[in-house]
Amino acid sequence: MLNATGVGHRYSNKSDWLFRDLDVTIPPGEVVCVLGPTPRGKTTLLTCLAGIRTPREGRIEVTGSLGFVPQSHATDHPFAVLDMVLRDVPPKFAPGQFSMPRTTPLHGPP
Repeated sequence: MLNATGVGHRYSNKSDWLFRDLDVTIPPGEVVCVLGPTPRGKTTLLTCLAGIRTPREGRIEVTGSLGFVPQSHATDHPFAVLDMVLRDVPPKFAPGQFSMPRTTPLHGPP
Protein backbone atom coordinates (compact mmCIF):
# COMPACT_ATOMS: atom_id res chain seq x y z
CA MET A 1 0.00 0.00 0.00
CA LEU A 2 1.12 3.54 -0.70
CA ASN A 3 -0.02 6.38 1.53
CA ALA A 4 1.00 9.97 0.77
CA THR A 5 0.04 12.84 3.07
CA GLY A 6 0.57 16.54 2.38
CA VAL A 7 3.09 15.85 -0.37
CA GLY A 8 4.45 18.76 -2.37
CA HIS A 9 7.42 19.41 -4.61
CA ARG A 10 9.17 22.28 -6.32
CA TYR A 11 12.72 22.38 -7.63
CA SER A 12 13.92 25.41 -5.68
CA ASN A 13 12.67 27.80 -3.02
CA LYS A 14 12.07 30.37 -5.77
CA SER A 15 10.21 28.11 -8.23
CA ASP A 16 6.47 27.45 -8.36
CA TRP A 17 5.08 24.33 -6.72
CA LEU A 18 4.50 21.50 -9.21
CA PHE A 19 2.02 19.98 -6.75
CA ARG A 20 1.26 20.65 -3.12
CA ASP A 21 -0.91 19.28 -0.28
CA LEU A 22 -1.40 15.99 -2.15
CA ASP A 23 -3.09 13.24 -0.14
CA VAL A 24 -3.47 9.87 -1.84
CA THR A 25 -3.83 6.26 -0.74
CA ILE A 26 -3.28 3.43 -3.22
CA PRO A 27 -4.34 0.03 -1.89
CA PRO A 28 -2.46 -3.19 -2.70
CA GLY A 29 -3.18 -4.51 -6.19
CA GLU A 30 -4.37 -1.15 -7.51
CA VAL A 31 -3.05 -0.05 -10.92
CA VAL A 32 -2.62 3.72 -11.26
CA CYS A 33 -1.54 6.00 -14.08
CA VAL A 34 -1.13 9.77 -14.09
CA LEU A 35 -2.31 11.64 -17.17
CA GLY A 36 -2.01 15.30 -18.05
CA PRO A 37 -0.43 17.87 -20.34
CA THR A 38 3.29 18.52 -20.63
CA PRO A 39 5.02 19.86 -18.46
CA ARG A 40 2.93 19.70 -15.29
CA GLY A 41 4.97 17.48 -12.94
CA LYS A 42 3.60 13.99 -13.65
CA THR A 43 7.04 12.36 -13.78
CA THR A 44 8.19 14.33 -10.72
CA LEU A 45 5.10 13.18 -8.82
CA LEU A 46 5.64 9.53 -9.74
CA THR A 47 9.35 9.62 -8.89
CA CYS A 48 8.46 11.11 -5.50
CA LEU A 49 5.84 8.43 -4.85
CA ALA A 50 8.28 5.70 -5.96
CA GLY A 51 10.99 6.98 -3.58
CA ILE A 52 13.37 7.96 -6.38
CA ARG A 53 13.07 11.67 -5.53
CA THR A 54 12.43 13.23 -2.12
CA PRO A 55 9.48 15.64 -2.06
CA ARG A 56 10.01 19.08 -0.53
CA GLU A 57 7.20 18.51 1.95
CA GLY A 58 4.87 15.79 3.16
CA ARG A 59 5.24 12.13 3.96
CA ILE A 60 5.11 8.99 1.79
CA GLU A 61 4.85 5.50 3.25
CA VAL A 62 5.02 2.32 1.19
CA THR A 63 4.09 -1.05 2.66
CA GLY A 64 5.04 -4.02 0.52
CA SER A 65 6.35 -3.70 -3.03
CA LEU A 66 5.74 -0.93 -5.51
CA GLY A 67 6.01 -1.19 -9.30
CA PHE A 68 7.11 1.80 -11.36
CA VAL A 69 7.36 2.06 -15.16
CA PRO A 70 9.70 4.96 -15.99
CA GLN A 71 9.05 7.45 -18.77
CA SER A 72 12.18 6.25 -20.56
CA HIS A 73 14.27 3.15 -20.06
CA ALA A 74 17.53 2.19 -21.75
CA THR A 75 17.76 -1.49 -22.63
CA ASP A 76 19.75 -3.78 -24.91
CA HIS A 77 16.56 -5.59 -25.91
CA PRO A 78 13.61 -4.10 -27.82
CA PHE A 79 10.48 -4.41 -25.67
CA ALA A 80 6.99 -3.47 -26.79
CA VAL A 81 5.27 -0.97 -24.49
CA LEU A 82 2.74 -3.60 -23.36
CA ASP A 83 5.55 -6.06 -22.55
CA MET A 84 7.31 -3.42 -20.44
CA VAL A 85 4.14 -2.45 -18.57
CA LEU A 86 3.10 -6.05 -17.90
CA ARG A 87 6.59 -7.32 -17.08
CA ASP A 88 6.00 -7.57 -13.33
CA VAL A 89 2.20 -7.65 -13.29
CA PRO A 90 0.68 -10.70 -11.58
CA PRO A 91 -0.99 -13.17 -14.00
CA LYS A 92 -4.48 -12.30 -12.71
CA PHE A 93 -4.09 -8.94 -14.52
CA ALA A 94 -3.80 -10.33 -18.05
CA PRO A 95 -4.19 -7.89 -20.97
CA GLY A 96 -7.82 -6.98 -21.56
CA GLN A 97 -8.82 -7.71 -17.97
CA PHE A 98 -8.24 -4.24 -16.55
CA SER A 99 -11.34 -2.34 -15.51
CA MET A 100 -11.86 1.28 -16.45
CA PRO A 101 -9.79 3.44 -14.12
CA ARG A 102 -11.34 5.73 -11.59
CA THR A 103 -10.09 9.25 -12.04
CA THR A 104 -9.14 11.73 -9.38
CA PRO A 105 -8.14 15.07 -10.85
CA LEU A 106 -4.97 16.61 -9.50
CA HIS A 107 -5.15 20.36 -9.71
CA GLY A 108 -1.98 22.27 -10.20
CA PRO A 109 -0.75 25.34 -11.99
CA PRO A 110 -2.53 25.93 -15.33
